[in-house]
Amino acid sequence: MFWGKIPYMDLVWVSESYRRQGVGSGMFHFWEQEMKKRGATILMTSSMEDEPEPQEWHRRNGFRPSGQLTFAKLQETPEVFFVLDLV
Repeated sequence: MFWGKIPYMDLVWVSESYRRQGVGSGMFHFWEQEMKKRGATILMTSSMEDEPEPQEWHRRNGFRPSGQLTFAKLQETPEVFFVLDLV
């Protein structure tokens, strides 16, 4: 949970041989339905700015960019945050 309130999907990782077959989206949609059952009204996830494939995956699954952060020397590449409104 982000800020203890927003369901946050930290990582969806699918083995190379199963990618582009709907496995990641299937896992995401299962999680999405579970969060709806629990009363969530928004979901949140993120991707590194220099990762176009994950960003496209987020957009295909209905997420929209909502901002980005950098963490100085810990993580110089900005992390783009995505949200999906459930209502």
